[in-house]
Amino acid sequence: MTQELHSKGADWLGLVSLGLFFIVIGTVFVITPNLTGEIKKFFNKENFDWKEAYPNIKLPAPNTHSPEIYEAIMNFCYIFGGSQIIMLILRFALKDSASRKAETSSGIIFWFGMGVFADFANSLLVEPTGWFSLLSGLITMIGLLIISRILLAELLRRF
Repeated sequence: MTQELHSKGADWLGLVSLGLFFIVIGTVFVITPNLTGEIKKFFNKENFDWKEAYPNIKLPAPNTHSPEIYEAIMNFCYIFGGSQIIMLILRFALKDSASRKAETSSGIIFWFGMGVFADFANSLLVEPTGWFSLLSGLITMIGLLIISRILLAELLRRF
């Protein structure tokens, strides 16, 4: 009965998570010097060209390696993923619904996985390989997010 009430009511922890999202963005901007300038330089149209990702498939990719951007993405993913662990503990403590627990759990998997891919993209030191690795990681993690949420929701409903 308690879980049913929590699942139909307002998701206050979801709002707290949204607040943490913005706090983490602000934190990343504070700890990364000149991030705004790096973002402008990275997304400047002169920095992007059509590069061959696979034979006969061209995608827009940056011309220069931008370790500051990849490091900022990695820091954001790890910090926000860590905040989601706290949110998951709160969801269990408050006996929140299985669906919301599964959503938070799969979010943890997604954010830490994206952090790994951003770190990997940064370590490649060559563009467009780093960029395409990050995009491939994003696609992979979205698929894993969907599958993990479904499986975790079913697993948590049973226990």
